[in-house]
Amino acid sequence: MNSEMHRHDTLKNGTADPKFDQRYQNHEQNKQKTEHSSSDFIKHENSDVEEVIDNIGSGGQCVGVYKIKNIHGEYQALKVVKKDKTTNNPSTRKEIEILKNLPDHGIVQLKKVKENEDHIFIHMELMEGSMEKIIGSKPGEDNFEEMLRFKRYCLQEKYCPDLVDQAGKTIGMRLDWISDWMRSVLEAISTIHEKGIVHSDVKLENIFYKMVNGDFQTLGDSGNIKVADLGCCQPDGGHIVSGTMRNFAPECFIIEEILKACQTQTHNEHLADLAQKISLRISQIGQATKSTGIQDYKGISTKVDIWALGLAVVYMAIGEDLFTESTRQSVVIGECLVPDQHNFKYTFNEAIRRMPEYLKSDILYDSFKDFLRKCLEHCPEDRPSAKELMKMDFITKKRKRKRTDEKDNTNRFGDKRSRMNGPVDCPGEEE
Repeated sequence: MNSEMHRHDTLKNGTADPKFDQRYQNHEQNKQKTEHSSSDFIKHENSDVEEVIDNIGSGGQCVGVYKIKNIHGEYQALKVVKKDKTTNNPSTRKEIEILKNLPDHGIVQLKKVKENEDHIFIHMELMEGSMEKIIGSKPGEDNFEEMLRFKRYCLQEKYCPDLVDQAGKTIGMRLDWISDWMRSVLEAISTIHEKGIVHSDVKLENIFYKMVNGDFQTLGDSGNIKVADLGCCQPDGGHIVSGTMRNFAPECFIIEEILKACQTQTHNEHLADLAQKISLRISQIGQATKSTGIQDYKGISTKVDIWALGLAVVYMAIGEDLFTESTRQSVVIGECLVPDQHNFKYTFNEAIRRMPEYLKSDILYDSFKDFLRKCLEHCPEDRPSAKELMKMDFITKKRKRKRTDEKDNTNRFGDKRSRMNGPVDCPGEEE
């Protein structure tokens, strides 16, 4: 009864589409005659939908995303998109065409698409939610205190409890878990890149999860972490900047400045200054960089996804975005106006500065820093491909190190599970 009331209220309160709402209200007026539940409105448009269970999302031209069960007993996500008669929904149609041609390698799968006069109905693989909802839960949200307690418990099991407590309410996840999750994400990103496509909006909100029997540790299992939302995709080598601005790589800002200069036919002093600084850096570090100059920054390549992936990993580790839309100006200044003042590593340095103390005791920390350093290289030519990242120690050596070195790590910091006479020893304590 409660579930049915929730479904009824979800539709009754209205959506982003007046036509959709009006058709639902018309259905409500005839409800007593037809003796059907409110979800029959959606079922009428999709004959193989047996039950509409819940509204699990919305936004933009998306009227709603619904958890449904089809006539075959399979649970799916049904995305309802309002048709734009003027533009013909280019991002939605682009995403559909791309998904049709992508294999199931860590990517949320398209099941089928239906259309009527006013809407596009996209049946997708059902995931439980985005990683941002787990890792980035914020004070005031319904699940914040519960997630905070859970994260503290998981961190204290591996790291010094005192250091975890000192970190306050903004905390991230364990490095061994992040390593497992990144293996799945990199597989998906690599698959997308092999098709000559740039995702252009890699972020935790577009990385989805599901668990086995509610067990959080099963997130690392194959198929339980997947990448979604390919509506911002661009061809590799294009010049259209898209996605979420706080995650833009340096070349995204540089391309915008180049386009402004071309449109106004004016000399851009900032670009000229940056070009000189890049040339000077190349002469100083020589073979340590693949950069050939500012021309390396004039196109959108798959390397923008690698930068954004690095920021997603930082988010996982510290529990919040490194930059926000209001602080992104610091990236423009640090990476594009005065990069030489930060050795062309402003974002990487900021990420390391924000890392919590408890992570620094982790046996994976050094390889984790190396992974981030490569993702956040200033020049796109110096960033590895997704396939190359999959071969880095942080991804490949986690399980081997856990078997061979965990005993040494336990001796140094203690093991909460095996010791009954107090908490894990903290670094610096006397034995």
